[in-house]
Formats: sequence, structure tokens, C-alpha cells
Amino acid sequence: MTLHSRVLRSFRKRTATALILVAAALVVDRASAEPSATEKATAEALFDQAKELMKTGHEADACPKLAESQRLDPGVGTLLNLADCFERTGKTASAWATFREANALARVGGDARRELLARDRAARLEGQVPRLVVNVPDLPGLTVTDGTNVLAKATWGAPLPVDPGPHTIVARAPGYRDATVSVTVANGERKSADIPSLEKVEATPPPETPPEVSKEPPKVVADLPPADAKGRVGTRTYVTYGVAGTGLVVGTIFGLTSLSKTSDIKGGCTGNVCPTSASGDIGSANTLAWVSDIGLGVGVVAAAVGTYFLFSDLSHSPAAPTTGRVTPTVSLGNGAGSLGLRGNF
Repeated sequence: MTLHSRVLRSFRKRTATALILVAAALVVDRASAEPSATEKATAEALFDQAKELMKTGHEADACPKLAESQRLDPGVGTLLNLADCFERTGKTASAWATFREANALARVGGDARRELLARDRAARLEGQVPRLVVNVPDLPGLTVTDGTNVLAKATWGAPLPVDPGPHTIVARAPGYRDATVSVTVANGERKSADIPSLEKVEATPPPETPPEVSKEPPKVVADLPPADAKGRVGTRTYVTYGVAGTGLVVGTIFGLTSLSKTSDIKGGCTGNVCPTSASGDIGSANTLAWVSDIGLGVGVVAAAVGTYFLFSDLSHSPAAPTTGRVTPTVSLGNGAGSLGLRGNF
């Protein structure tokens, strides 16, 4: 066997193997795309329901059923009926596009009769298809929709086939307000939807930070007495201290005089026996002692009372509790006096 024969034989084997692999792939792909029995049954039922609806003039209800039937089990016959349904409901562009799709599918399938029918119906509608040109401003990040579907950038500025009726075009871009244009197109018309320049949105300033609330407990300020009364010493205090000073001075003078007289009298007495002539001096010394006791007692009591008045004036608390309040007491006898302080603590 020559070299040429061996090369040719090897090439034929490789080619045959490749063709077998391609055929197997096509079979697998077709099997995976083939609708299930349930999908075929559902598609057939929807097709029959749609045909009945079209017979009774309910094309608006029939079109969605035909579209779903085509999705479940695609076929040229279903496409032709769907295109006819679109034409009856006034959706000229949808009917034209569907007839063109049916024409292409029939040509691939070798169905010459349906191919010719679909081409003729599409050609008859082509002159009636409305066209809409969407003109947009040049903005970064701009997106354009027809209300539901996003229009590819390649379609901007091109005459797009649309169904007759109102159309709403919405343009959006980051940092700008949306712009909306509404256009109504009739069969055979060509109109433009010109999107105006989008209005720039002013940046919103960040919210102001609220002032920090102190976590320290509130300070309690005690009620203060009126300014004109705070720390004032009343007249009664001065008077009482005057009486105290007078009483102490008088008591001291009379006490010293009584002691001097008593000392003189004791010089003329023998033991506890004094002459009769000294009785007058003894009475006088007793009187001086009694007056001294009275003066000293009054002075001490007045001093205590004055001190009480002084603290009362300085505190100036009319509702001050009795706890800790000192009350002076005094008792006087014929020959001596006693002084005491009584209080609650």
C-alpha cells in the first residue's frame, strides 16, 4: 500500500468518526429540545381553545393562548395562527414580525405552501407597520425603556417597528431625574420620540449630627431664700445679745462687790459667829449676791437665746426641721440660779 493510499484511508476514517460524533450531538440536542408529552398535550389544548375563541370574535383572549402554545411546542401552523390573531387585534408590527418568522421556519422545514403564505401576508402588512425613532441625549449610564422592555443602544435613532397606539419612552441616568416622553403612532406613520436633556439631581447634604446629650445626671439646685433676706441678722438677735451683755456685766459687778463685802465681814467674825453690829453688812452682802445671780442668769440665758436667734436668721429656713434645734432653759431660786440647754438631735 502506497503512502498516498494510507493517508487517504486514515483521512476517511477520521472524517467518518467526526460525522458520527456530529450526528450524535445533533440527535442529543434535538432530544433535549423536544417537548415532553405533557407540554405537547398542553400546547394542543391551548391551540384548540384559541381557535374556538377566534371563531367567536374573542381574538384578544385567543392571542395569549396561541403564544403559550407556540412556546411549549413550536410549529409553523401555530405561528401562522398567532400572526393572524395579532393582525385581527390591530397589532400590525407584531403580526408582520410573526409572519416573517413563520416564513423562515417553513423554508427550513421545506413547507413551500406555508412559506409562500407567510411571505405574502408579511409583504401585505409591511407598508402599514408604524415606525418610531427614539432620539436620546448623550449621557453616561443612560438606559431607555418602552415601559417594560429595555431598548438596546443599537436601536437608538433607528426606525423601530411598533404596534399602533400610545407608547411611553422612559430615560434614566445616575444622578439625573427620569425623563418620560409619550407618543401615539398610527398605521403607516413614522414618528420620533425625542428625549430632552435630563435634569441633574442636586446632591443631598448629609444630615446634621445631633448635639451629644450629656449622660451626667441633672444637677439639683436647692431652693434659696430671697436675696434680700439671705444671711441677714434680725433686730431681735441684737437686742437679745444686748440684754445678755448687760446681765453679765451687772452680775459680775454685783458679784465682785458681794465677795469684797463678805471678805470684810469675815474679818470681824470669830469662826461662824459675827458681832451684832455686822448684821446690816451681812444683809447688804446677801442682797448684792442675789442681784449678781439674777444678772448672771439673765445674761447667760439671753446669750443662749441670742445665739439661737443668730443661727435662725443665718439659715433663714422657715420650714427647717426641729431636729438639732436647741432650746435654752433657766430656773432661778431665791439665792441662786441654774442654766440648762434642751434640744432634739
